[in-house]
Amino acid sequence: MKEEEILRQQPFRNIMGRIIDAISLQKKGAISGETFKVISKTGKSYKLRYCTGLLKARKIERNVKLFPKAFPLFYGREGRYLLFDWIEGKSLGKEVSLDSCYQIGKLAGEIHAKEELDSTQDIDQFFNRILANISKSEIFDKETLAKIELKYKKMKKGLKIDLVLELDDLHPGNMILDDKGKVYYVDEEGFTHRIKGLGLAKPFLTREWMKSKEQQEAFWKGYHEHHSSDYFDLDYQRFVAFLQYLRAISTRIKTGEDYLQEKEIILKMIQ
Repeated sequence: MKEEEILRQQPFRNIMGRIIDAISLQKKGAISGETFKVISKTGKSYKLRYCTGLLKARKIERNVKLFPKAFPLFYGREGRYLLFDWIEGKSLGKEVSLDSCYQIGKLAGEIHAKEELDSTQDIDQFFNRILANISKSEIFDKETLAKIELKYKKMKKGLKIDLVLELDDLHPGNMILDDKGKVYYVDEEGFTHRIKGLGLAKPFLTREWMKSKEQQEAFWKGYHEHHSSDYFDLDYQRFVAFLQYLRAISTRIKTGEDYLQEKEIILKMIQ
């Protein structure tokens, strides 16, 4: 979707009036959709997301409506377009405050407390899609792929694993802080049904951007106000970290980014 196409189609005219400018927000390596800052004739700014498929747009609409407080104000869907308020704020950056950690934990706990399950899929389908994408690239030989599959089966044995609504891609770049200090999650497509706790792998296990004891305590304080973390024991953490590293490899193959660090970690984990 090009900016000029948005100006030609003029979506959400009943809400915004005429759009006079559209600015792509697409980041390098992004594969999850197209987003734009659009400016109406009145001068008000909005965030517009365009989905390549109608089913995806409907899915995002459904999920956001289930938990609207996590996102900037959602105006609705028009075909493949979704419209949100534009937040004049800043990304969380490398040093995430204790209050922001608390707010993120609170959001994650509230979402898990909803227990919004997806019974139409199973976790093996999720794993198999990742492994199929990796195998096409031939970065692992057949013997190594077999070891990865065996490790997956051993690690999941005995674990209670649900597919639930999850803040799936939980990293500072996907959150924004407004001028009042409120944290919003702004990757709408990243709010979807995934393995419970998979989104927690990035802040605590793979990217480890909640590094300090104080940050982690603030997160869990917010989380525990709504949901128990008993399920997130060491075995469960190893399992979701294993999946997240594999997933990172699969994603970076698509985007052309470097995956050697994750590859080395996986090779060590299957020894």
